[in-house]
Amino acid sequence: MLQEKTQIEDATPEAIRSTPWIECNSTDTSGNNQLYQIYLCVDTTGKNLIEFPVFPKGKCGSEIEFMKA
Repeated sequence: MLQEKTQIEDATPEAIRSTPWIECNSTDTSGNNQLYQIYLCVDTTGKNLIEFPVFPKGKCGSEIEFMKA
């Protein structure tokens, strides 16, 4: 199932009030990026979600495939 990356990014802040960083692991045989992990940033207490001061390196395409279980 393909999902627009912007849909994932836009939905997450509404739920948790923080922008996630989305990591893809590789492409499948069809050339689609596969969702690997979603990162969130916390403050120094580890109790509050905050915006990333700098986003980690890496990228995903504009469409992401959810891996099948």
